[in-house]
Amino acid sequence: MHRINIAVIGSGDVTPESKEYQIAKEIGRLIAREGAIITCGGLGGVMKGVCQGAFEAKGEEAKTVGILPGENPEEANQFVNIPIPTGIGEARNAIIAAADSVIAIGGGSGTLSEIALAWKKGKLLLGWRGSGWSGELADKLIDARGRVNDFARDDIIMGFDTAQEAINIIKKFLPLNS
Repeated sequence: MHRINIAVIGSGDVTPESKEYQIAKEIGRLIAREGAIITCGGLGGVMKGVCQGAFEAKGEEAKTVGILPGENPEEANQFVNIPIPTGIGEARNAIIAAADSVIAIGGGSGTLSEIALAWKKGKLLLGWRGSGWSGELADKLIDARGRVNDFARDDIIMGFDTAQEAINIIKKFLPLNS
């Protein structure tokens, strides 16, 4: 049985008080309650927020995977329960973008690279209508290349404002994408 894997990407330097961190935390809670795997870059900011939310919802039962840029598993935030040190730096973004679905929250150039890779891989891609690249690209078509199955009519970066809205989008479209 395939367990759904949802990547959450975004800025690594937002604080726990930020909107980005708080929405990541709520998304983590909701994903964990759905029983899906969360994949992220395993470091701070949005990555820590999503893992913290999952941990608060399901404890050690939450599956939080951190695809780390370095070789040291100790680099992972304390809420990652499956650290995967790669030693390949930013090239690890291609691994993160291979999840069943990718949710972008804010972010700079690293997030932008993950968005582009997920788009090229035909993944269901969601963007928070807030700051950073997720806000810039939410509700937009990146290019006209054919992508996945029959959801081309909806083939944009699906914009969302709330964590629940993001989960509802995934529930609606993911079967077309997995």
